[in-house]
Amino acid sequence: NLWTWDPASDQAAPLTTSGTPARALIEPAWSADGSQVAYMRVGAGGRGRIHVVDVEAGESSARPVDLGKGDHHRPSISPDGALLAYIREDSTRGGRVCLQPNDGRPHVASCIAAGPWRLSGQAAWSPDSRSLLVIATPRAGQGSAGLIQLVTSAPGSPRASDWYPAGEGLTLPIANPNSVAWSPDGRQVAVMASPDGNRFHLFLVPADEAGITGTQRPVADVTGCEAAWHADGKLTVSVYDCGQAQAAQGQVVLLDPESPTSLTQLAGVHGRNPTWQPAAP
Repeated sequence: NLWTWDPASDQAAPLTTSGTPARALIEPAWSADGSQVAYMRVGAGGRGRIHVVDVEAGESSARPVDLGKGDHHRPSISPDGALLAYIREDSTRGGRVCLQPNDGRPHVASCIAAGPWRLSGQAAWSPDSRSLLVIATPRAGQGSAGLIQLVTSAPGSPRASDWYPAGEGLTLPIANPNSVAWSPDGRQVAVMASPDGNRFHLFLVPADEAGITGTQRPVADVTGCEAAWHADGKLTVSVYDCGQAQAAQGQVVLLDPESPTSLTQLAGVHGRNPTWQPAAP
């Protein structure tokens, strides 16, 4: 189920209660105004469907926003609030990024062609909502993995034809990536990856709003599977063994990337897929 944690009270509370092990409610993403959460609900055969819930109204307000024709995962809402992105799993084309208007209503998915790449994970939006960084692995099973960048010359467009890869090949090659997150100020990208095939740990990559500008720097002391940026530049890392066939919950820690060895465990919080509510305007 989905839970929220309030740093003011240091308390966690359930946002949903109807999830079960076979019908989990997971992979949350906040709306730009912080009033709603998009998430994936596991359905028959493990297929995912994207829902949106109003945080104040609670689970009774939850509703699907895709048409139920596909296997959809890892929603992500653009910082300007206009677009909802998610991954469509496809046995013939591999994972693709799909877009639709973020207006709380069901829409036909418009999916971006990714050439030879299978896309996965939660897509990371640039602060200006003009770019997406997505985990990419070769569909043929041969070659390097890493990140590709999708860009648009028509900001706010939900049409896949208005989006295209920023260049040929990978924007950032890195082996065994598990999550990617673009900092709110646009200056860094956090990647959780396992280049040696063992433990996953944090890499920080310099960037600006146009994309990645340098090479990754490993932060070997920070292990875990997923990272999410706080508005003040801190990172939340979900610490669990993502090498398992089915991810298990673990502790969630808060850290300053400038001093990553100083970790604060969020009391009473165990889970995965962490995401911070956007800062108020």
